[in-house]
Amino acid sequence: MSDKLRVIFNDKQKEVKIQTGIRILLRRCCHAILEDDGFKGSVDVYITFTDNEELDALCMERGLNTEAEVLSVPTFSDGEYEINADTGVRNIGELFISMPRAAGLATKHNVSFRRHLTYIVANGVYELLGYSDDDVFVRDERRARTELVMSRLGLPVTDYYYDHE
Repeated sequence: MSDKLRVIFNDKQKEVKIQTGIRILLRRCCHAILEDDGFKGSVDVYITFTDNEELDALCMERGLNTEAEVLSVPTFSDGEYEINADTGVRNIGELFISMPRAAGLATKHNVSFRRHLTYIVANGVYELLGYSDDDVFVRDERRARTELVMSRLGLPVTDYYYDHE
C-alpha cells in the first residue's frame, strides 16, 4: 500500500457539475487501485476534468482517438516514475477526463455518473501503472481487478461495459 497518496484535481470545464463527495470517492478509488497493485511509497496522481475540445486536442497531439472520454498520461520512463523535486514524491501521471463524454456514456450505459466516473478513473490509474489494453490477458485481468475494487468501494458491479464493446 502506498505510504501517502495525494490526488490533485483540476477542474477546467464548466459543463458538468462535480457532485458532492466525488473527489473523496475518486481518492478512495486511487488508493484502492494502488493497494490492489501492491504499490509502495508515496505517490501523486493528477486528475484533470476537462471538456471535449481540450481532450480532443490533447489526443490529437499524441495521435490518438479524438472521441475518447479519458486520456492517461503516465510519467514512467527509463524504468522510473517522475519524482517531484520539491517533495521527493513519485508522480505516476495524469488523467484527463472529458466530463461531458463521461456523463453521456454513463447515461448510455445506464449506470450512475458516480459509478461510471469511478470506473474510468480506476482503469486510468491501472494504465498509469502500466496495464495496457493491447494485451487481451492484461485487459481481462485489469477488468476483473477494477470490478473487485468497485465492489469494495460499495459501487454496484455491472457487466454492461464488457457486453457492449
